[in-house]
Amino acid sequence: MKPNYRVRFASSQHVAHDHCALSFATPGIRANEKSRNGCRECKRRRVKCDETFPVCRRCQRRSTLCIMDPKKPTWQLELPGITMVQVPDSTLLLGDHVDSRLLRQWLERTSQVMVLDPDLNPLSFPILSLLPACPWLASVLQSISAAHENNFDPGKSTACFVERGRALTAFARQLEAPNPPLAPMLLGVFLLGVSSSWIESDPSQYGAEHLTGGRAIFDMLVDAEKSKRDHMDWFAIGTYVYWDMACSLLVDSAKLKPLNTSKIYAAVSDMRWSYHPMAGRAIELLYLLSTLGRYCRSFISFGERDLELELTIEEQLVQWLSPTEGEDPELMALSEAFRDHGLILLYRICGPSPSSTDRLLEEEIKEHRIVELALKAYDALSRIPSSSTRHIMLPIPLLTVGSELREEDEPKRKEVIERFGVLRSMNRTPVNLWAIEVLEEVWEYRRKGIRASWVEVMLWKGWTFTLG
Repeated sequence: MKPNYRVRFASSQHVAHDHCALSFATPGIRANEKSRNGCRECKRRRVKCDETFPVCRRCQRRSTLCIMDPKKPTWQLELPGITMVQVPDSTLLLGDHVDSRLLRQWLERTSQVMVLDPDLNPLSFPILSLLPACPWLASVLQSISAAHENNFDPGKSTACFVERGRALTAFARQLEAPNPPLAPMLLGVFLLGVSSSWIESDPSQYGAEHLTGGRAIFDMLVDAEKSKRDHMDWFAIGTYVYWDMACSLLVDSAKLKPLNTSKIYAAVSDMRWSYHPMAGRAIELLYLLSTLGRYCRSFISFGERDLELELTIEEQLVQWLSPTEGEDPELMALSEAFRDHGLILLYRICGPSPSSTDRLLEEEIKEHRIVELALKAYDALSRIPSSSTRHIMLPIPLLTVGSELREEDEPKRKEVIERFGVLRSMNRTPVNLWAIEVLEEVWEYRRKGIRASWVEVMLWKGWTFTLG
């Protein structure tokens, strides 16, 4: 019988059970002991840090990278068969490939950069339940943690590459075995792929081989009997949809299999209003944006239009509404921004209808509509404060919105740049600096009268990194 598990929050009076095989002892802190949670830059300069998260005020004034570890969620674990065993070392259960320090780093800190809410994070402690069936997944987590703690500096990533190589070797071996564990493998491949450009510090990387391999596993997972899917299966399906959406605008459409199949659509429909830790309640919207991304990328490459498809996508985006009953206002704002991001790119990349009798007039109408949408999406994103954990999922709509702000919107442009700076401090990945570079080039093109989208500018540069 498959072991079940529960993860719940412990009250502040409780301590971790001493029988937990993956528990990590943390020294107690006396009430009168001064805080040691300041950012690294303030510690280096030996000045008092106000500990404002995610960027302290001193780092804001200095415009420096503020590395401050996020607050750790308090978890109480119940993992029958894994943790409820008296053992001296977690490696006795998971093998000698487990580095408890790096794994702890992933569970408590690194995994938080992947989700909207660190307290609803299947990639944190819940992922431990997948390691016995997929041991190499631990090496993936440790690889990203090793890079994360060194701010994704390639010169300090020896441990990262060692762990990554170990994971790839074990993955290839398990893929050939009968009845591979699909959800754990898909999550592992996703993490390998999405982190490719971060770890290699190469904006031309998006993890092509991982995206292709992930699609094969995704198809098997979707083909599996629906009644046998557990919560991690659903999480993995939604995660792949998010990943596909993030890649669809920049990856050659010929290299991406269509996502709009009947089985995939049925799976997405089943998740329509369910909360997903990366997509909120907008998984259906991201599925639609994947189709839009493929179409826009194909149009940039070949210039061929499908006006009926454009109209269908436009209508569905305009009519899409986030669930409002009991919904978090920040999640609603994020969904609205993603919807407007799609409409902006549809209008910007595709332009006026080729059959238009007055292309100049139609172009000006669409230009006005783009500006309108950009300001509307900017207002939506402004409802998500930089201190919010939801801020971590802003890069894609933020880049689209920022690229359409005009010269007279200079204060808003500055705010967008500052937001990418905050994101850099939150997740430490280099993609935020690359996004700023793309924005500045788009604005320079606009100053010269060239109305290029950020997607086109990235492709001209040969960049295909994943923003999400």
